[in-house]
Amino acid sequence: MGRKIKEEAIKSLIRSDSPDILLIQETKMEDKAFLHISKNLWKRSEGQAVSPRGASGGLGTLWNTNKFSKVLEVANSH
Repeated sequence: MGRKIKEEAIKSLIRSDSPDILLIQETKMEDKAFLHISKNLWKRSEGQAVSPRGASGGLGTLWNTNKFSKVLEVANSH
């Protein structure tokens, strides 16, 4: 994440496959930064993210708000 080419690839995937949920591994981004960028990736989505530890890791989950809503949020970096 964080590079235009990767962001464009994710946008293209969302347009072509119309997923209900998108799980992204190795975001290498802080949770707040990922959620900020996610608004440009998928406008009708909500998300949750876990920051990386060191130079690797990071998880991001985005979902279609027309299909799902968050009931409970639990996040851990381990």
